[in-house]
Parts: sequence; C-alpha cells; structure tokens
Amino acid sequence: MENVFKYYEFSSFFKDASGSFSENDICYSELDAQHFLIFEQQDNRYNLYVAKYASKKEIGLKAP
Repeated sequence: MENVFKYYEFSSFFKDASGSFSENDICYSELDAQHFLIFEQQDNRYNLYVAKYASKKEIGLKAP
C-alpha cells in the first residue's frame, strides 16, 4: 500500500476529527479543487472513498 500512497501523492495519515470516518486515521489525494480520494485505515484494513469538500483544509474536520 505504501507504493500506492507515494505514487498518487497521498497525504500523511492523520486522525479524523469530523466523525465521518469513525475517528480512524485517514489520508487524502486531490482529484481537483473540490474532489478528493480518501483512504481510511481501520486496523489492517483500508477503505477508499471519494468525497467533496470546499477545500482540502476541511478534510478530517468537517463532514463531506
């Protein structure tokens, strides 16, 4: 998975404070200014989401 994160330039993992991702660790990559790929790390499992935010500063702080 590390190669996928590096290749697609995902951010470092950080704790979700929005509650949208069950306060698990998440990382993101920009698709465009408002659409993002988000990986949620849950134990040794990853869930991938596509989400829309007004800006990347809202990821992990507000609900998509």
